Amino acid sequence: MFVKTYGDKNEVWNGIAKQTRGRITKSGLKINKYGKVVFAAKSNNAIKSNSFLNLLPYMSKKNVSQRKMSSKRKSSKRKSSQRKMSSKRKSSQRKSSPSVRAGRASLYSP
Repeated sequence: MFVKTYGDKNEVWNGIAKQTRGRITKSGLKINKYGKVVFAAKSNNAIKSNSFLNLLPYMSKKNVSQRKMSSKRKSSKRKSSQRKMSSKRKSSQRKSSPSVRAGRASLYSP
């Protein structure tokens, strides 16, 4: 009946393999809206977790995704400014460190 015992999702869907390595049979698979073979349980969980987007009539899906993008941009700007400040601090410490060393050397020299 089956050529292989284990296979990938497409092989299980097409009847070449009995199940995947994760023990998912054809009953645990489905075709998504893009025509890909996907795990049914994962797909259903993703649909449920993203259903809040449909509950917001005043906000389109595009606006929500743009909001997420803008928050990522802001955080990356903060990180780059922090990097600049830390590099400035390091350079100022490097400049002051030889004079401090010279001062200490004069204190301890006979």
